[in-house]
Amino acid sequence: MVRSARTLFKYLPAINSDQRRSREELDSLQWQRFQRLLHHATRNSPFYRKKFAAAGISPHDIRCREDLRHLPITKREDLRNARELVVDGADPDKMHRSFSSGSTGQSVETFFDPEAWIIGKTLLKARARFACGVRPWHRIALFQATGFRNSPVRRLIKRQISFSALDPIEKILPRLRSYKPHVLYGFPGHFRMLAEKGGDFLRPTMVITSGEMLNSETRRIIQEAFRAPVYDVYGSTEVKEIAWECPRGEGYHLNSDWLLLETGDRLTSGDDADRVLLVTSLYNYGMPMIRYQIGDTGRMLEKSCSCGRSLPLMAPGFGRSVEYFVLPDGSLISPYTLINPLEELQGIAQFQLIQDDRTCVVVCVVPVDSYDDSLKEMILNTITPLLPGLRLAVVPVDKIPPESNGKYRIVRSRLVTHSDEAG
Repeated sequence: MVRSARTLFKYLPAINSDQRRSREELDSLQWQRFQRLLHHATRNSPFYRKKFAAAGISPHDIRCREDLRHLPITKREDLRNARELVVDGADPDKMHRSFSSGSTGQSVETFFDPEAWIIGKTLLKARARFACGVRPWHRIALFQATGFRNSPVRRLIKRQISFSALDPIEKILPRLRSYKPHVLYGFPGHFRMLAEKGGDFLRPTMVITSGEMLNSETRRIIQEAFRAPVYDVYGSTEVKEIAWECPRGEGYHLNSDWLLLETGDRLTSGDDADRVLLVTSLYNYGMPMIRYQIGDTGRMLEKSCSCGRSLPLMAPGFGRSVEYFVLPDGSLISPYTLINPLEELQGIAQFQLIQDDRTCVVVCVVPVDSYDDSLKEMILNTITPLLPGLRLAVVPVDKIPPESNGKYRIVRSRLVTHSDEAG
């Protein structure tokens, strides 16, 4: 407890002020922290000593950002034996840990030293939440799949209560109405269902979404039902929060003072196409992760936010890179290409697109009322021209269940293999 408090007071002033530094100062701070972490990993991490030696690379070879491409990429497969990435002298059993959702079929764990845990789990979150208007006296309803700890301390000091995203909405609503939260925090797909069934009874000040894709239609439904703004957060279990929306809604502020994000190869054509993302956490010295291929896509935005923060803006891709569609010739189709037109169709309450091979895409549909040939024909006429060479099947279903982690996936594709090179 004393150590945690010390870490909070050590970094809290800078966490607040760094977002207002000039872009040049931020870039300099980021590079200094990267260099420090790189040298630390080389000295103290057997995993990176071996990896860098195999690549014939020394930290002294990395003099500028253009040199980053010479460093090997850390892949999700490397985290299957995560204890091997923990630095010499650290005991994984005494460190904080996080388990990934395993949505790609590769469940992994990540270890954090005490300072890293405070920075990633508390300080960076606090900065983003405060920017969106969350205040210490606000009651927060946190929706998650596992790890519930509704202790008196959590309820009275943090002002948080956890709800299971796996429970039926009907079971959650009475308790949620009684709690009267100022803030709803959780998966957008879950809040869309909550909005449709209980929006008239809840009036939060804001809704904060994270953990899965937030499309424009889901955002609209949540905002209109709760009459509250929606702020999305982009992050991962392995490196915690990466970027977040402020009330201006002009992009996602990248936590560039504590993370280094690289954009690699394009997955589709066009200057504004999403790219493969590589991320380096600049604060987890207990288990360094350098150029981690996070499995997501996105792009950097050239503009600055009118809110005045100098944290650069990015736009996360609509889904994980494995959730792009693959045509028979190997070319990739963005999920946006199909999802936006489907959202405009009448008669569809919910849908999910599934591709397991290069011959067929299955559209699972929950109809608003009843399913008939006219609805099927409308769906096929809408998306057939967008997926040339693929056979399409429309399957009516009563409901689309969440994954085992409580998340709803609009797109499920297991086919994309993206490049290991980043520019």
